[in-house]
Amino acid sequence: MLGRQGRLMADIDAIRAFIAAEQARFTVPGLAVAVVSDGEVVVCDGFGHADLETGRPVDAGTPFPLASDTKAFTAATLCLLADAGLVDLDAPVRDVLPWFAMHDPHATELVTPRDLLSHRTGLPRHDFLWFGDAEMSLEETTRRLRHLPVSRPLRTVWDYNNLCYLAAGHLIEVLTGQPWAAAVRARLLAPLGMAETVFSVQDVPAGEPAQPYKATSTGFVRQALPARATAVKAGPAGGIVSTIADLARWLSARLGGRTDVLSAAALEQLHRPAMLGGISIDRFAEIASLGYGLGCQVESYRGRRLVHHGGNTLGFSSDVCVVPDAGLGVAVLTNLDSSFLRLPLIYGIVDRLTGDTTVSWGARFHDLQTALDAGYTDAREQRRARASGAPPSRALDGFAGTYTHPAYGDLTIRLSDGELVPGFHDATSRIRLEHRGHDSWDLVFVDEEIDCPLVFTQDADGAVAGLCVTLEPQVAPAVFTRRPEPASDALLAAMAGRYRMGPITLTIRPRGSELVAVSDVLGDLVLTSAGGTAFRCPAKPGIGVTADLDPDGAVQRIVVDQVGIFLPEA
Repeated sequence: MLGRQGRLMADIDAIRAFIAAEQARFTVPGLAVAVVSDGEVVVCDGFGHADLETGRPVDAGTPFPLASDTKAFTAATLCLLADAGLVDLDAPVRDVLPWFAMHDPHATELVTPRDLLSHRTGLPRHDFLWFGDAEMSLEETTRRLRHLPVSRPLRTVWDYNNLCYLAAGHLIEVLTGQPWAAAVRARLLAPLGMAETVFSVQDVPAGEPAQPYKATSTGFVRQALPARATAVKAGPAGGIVSTIADLARWLSARLGGRTDVLSAAALEQLHRPAMLGGISIDRFAEIASLGYGLGCQVESYRGRRLVHHGGNTLGFSSDVCVVPDAGLGVAVLTNLDSSFLRLPLIYGIVDRLTGDTTVSWGARFHDLQTALDAGYTDAREQRRARASGAPPSRALDGFAGTYTHPAYGDLTIRLSDGELVPGFHDATSRIRLEHRGHDSWDLVFVDEEIDCPLVFTQDADGAVAGLCVTLEPQVAPAVFTRRPEPASDALLAAMAGRYRMGPITLTIRPRGSELVAVSDVLGDLVLTSAGGTAFRCPAKPGIGVTADLDPDGAVQRIVVDQVGIFLPEA
């Protein structure tokens, strides 16, 4: 008869064989797995390759980006601050950040830290805000939320959102007086001994991180590691980089083994559902969603409460799972883009260590991923086939310019080798424009394989005035306004003077990059450049002023919309 230790060793041998078989089924280059059972780390190992080019293997010390498995660290830090009486998770965010605002005035007044952490603010993803200014701080990101439309009223629907975790990260900064990363390290990572956990792949203390890969029909394609600027901007929602050895320590804490660091009260807050809905796969009879906690999904799995969260970023997929009542934790890190492997491993290991009859999770999830991947590819190809290819309304250089949005920032369009080329902050190197027909293009994010419909708009005079692009499919397209080229000093100087239309006078003088026009009929107008020799009055949008110049650049006449034509005073 095998004793408990012997049975456990037999289980571990079976688990290792199971991991290897599923890795082969899902053709994942490399992965790392940790299993904690009854306070003991029983598996903490690497499988396969961290780098296919060099053959470097994955081991327990190989760093992987955690992507959204970062969220539990941010949520836990806020829970610890609540333990200390520094914040009330159910009081308005404006109690800490008086300037905080959302697009919905009702939400502005009522949104709480718990709302931010449980995805119930009504704000959809708006993830392309992450491609904003390279140095955009958590505070600046939080301030831009007011310009992003919500898709649902507050607390009515679960809607996954990364930006709210950035706002939660800024709350931590204000409450502690430390950068988010420093606060997380001081309150969680250092006390737990997670010395190999950092906040970007560039900060890995020793060795090299796993390399990211994407599967194609011809093999694996190596992806780019996340840039430091991207990791910093995404920090509280997805910026942590860790090893499976460190995640074993995190699992132990999540199972109540380090209440000196992560209190029982904080664990209760994390693991208790705060909002119905979530990312659980309810299509299988063994799984039922119980809701979303704080930075984690809560499920009933074969009658047991299972708490977990997945992480996905370019070239990496992960999952961190605890079954508190069974004293069981599992973490999986992989270096393959959007791989479903993590899920059959989580459920399969839980089955084997709880004594449940095993389920063919690998076959189920492999079939599901195959169908989803093929369906997405087919739908994308069919949409592209529907493009009319009709010519644009004007020469392509007429679309070139800078277009701006109060949240997303600037989107530039330039003409190069007969094609329109977009520029969008950190994403510039991996986006392109594909013409669909007329004045419609797709803004294509190449690595993500996402096509965002983009349409140029025009004003009443037929000039290109802006563009609309579907960056968030749950709300109306984002409206970018064309930013006029600033008027030259020579034009401003040429327009300065006194003009007359019969007895009516118009006096124009420069003021910085603007013009001030004074008329006994129109009053005082502040004019800003609208491109070329045209100016607009922001205070009176219906009033436009255009200068007609002679070949030498002298003003022949001033045309004021809806008023008349003024000639230079002799």
